[in-house]
Amino acid sequence: MLSRKSEIGIGTLIIFISLLIVAAVAAAVVIQSSISFQEKGHSTFEQTRQKASTYLNIVSVFGETEDFQAIDELVILAKLSGEPIKLSGLMLSLNLPWASVFYSYRPNASDENSLDGYFVNKEEEFGAFTNYYELVDSTVDRNSYLELNYVDLNLDSQPDHIRVCGSGATACEGDDGRSGRYLQVRVSGVPEYYYVPFLNESGDIFQINLDVDQNYHVIDYPIGDYGFVTITGSNPDGTYNIYANRIRFTTVPHEITKSDIGGDLERDYIAFNRSDVLIILSNGSIYSFDTGKDIFAGPVTFDDTIELRSPGVNFGIVEIQGTTSARNLIDEDVLFRFTPSNTNRGYYYATKEMGSDPDSNILQPSDMLKIRIEAPGDGISASERAQIRILLNNGFAETVSITVPSVINQKNTQLY
Repeated sequence: MLSRKSEIGIGTLIIFISLLIVAAVAAAVVIQSSISFQEKGHSTFEQTRQKASTYLNIVSVFGETEDFQAIDELVILAKLSGEPIKLSGLMLSLNLPWASVFYSYRPNASDENSLDGYFVNKEEEFGAFTNYYELVDSTVDRNSYLELNYVDLNLDSQPDHIRVCGSGATACEGDDGRSGRYLQVRVSGVPEYYYVPFLNESGDIFQINLDVDQNYHVIDYPIGDYGFVTITGSNPDGTYNIYANRIRFTTVPHEITKSDIGGDLERDYIAFNRSDVLIILSNGSIYSFDTGKDIFAGPVTFDDTIELRSPGVNFGIVEIQGTTSARNLIDEDVLFRFTPSNTNRGYYYATKEMGSDPDSNILQPSDMLKIRIEAPGDGISASERAQIRILLNNGFAETVSITVPSVINQKNTQLY
């Protein structure tokens, strides 16, 4: 009997001890969780406190104009409170009744309104075009001028000509020293001639009627401001002839000055060739988009919108409206408007007016920041309202509204 009671007592003790152990483990888990939640809560509180106390206060906004018809640029003064921030973490937006524009930070930007500084991607109209290039498909000799078939170098709807300089009666301007050594280019209506030397791969001028089996190595030799000549291939015999498909003329494309369509902040270009709109990126890549209308055919009527889109790229659209007057030419008065796909995206320029290290891209508390942005389109018109919003990467946004005066009679007008 005593033995059985002892066994029951020992069992009860074991159960009691087990309960104590379980309770201790549970208490440890609860304590650890409480500590963890407390730490997380403190961290969250600190982040919330920093976010709530870090903000940019817009102090003033000035509008600048060149022609007194619209506000072309805005200058914003803002002061930082709270924790330091990076300029790269600051975004701006400008909201108008007809457009919403977004501006990003650009390191090492200049203080000029250009692709080297601050700008907004916007539509742009271009003047006259001729064909971008021509590969001369006939033999050029010294006896007669060969008319260029596709390029109109000075955009005057008159043909341009080329020939090889000969000797005696075929000498160029009576100068036998150029005999067999130069290509003469005659641009219509231009009194002086242009001369392109025949260079070999060593960069030396050779005489094509004597130096047989030389290879031409003339790359983008300038023809005044009208274009470039490239001559490649072999010189197989001792004649004054340059055979077909060795001479290539390239005209000067239009520089795209109001947008960065390549996304690399470098210069890009637009051109036209036969029936194609050409986009020429700063890295040399060329994209062509067919209009279905060949300007070599003579006067052509355009009323077209061409999407500049192909697999992997979307540059925007080109609108062409009007009738050309001659072959190989899109006249000055034919509308040729390019609208980039990244319209109303741009960059701001920022500098410290007051405060810490002016060259640092870290904004410290109490620093005064001066931000300059370009307005979209033709600018912000008289009496027009707009909203400026500055967004920090902590989620804080400062927003102010401005109204342009009904009469813009100052080059610099305070709007806020």
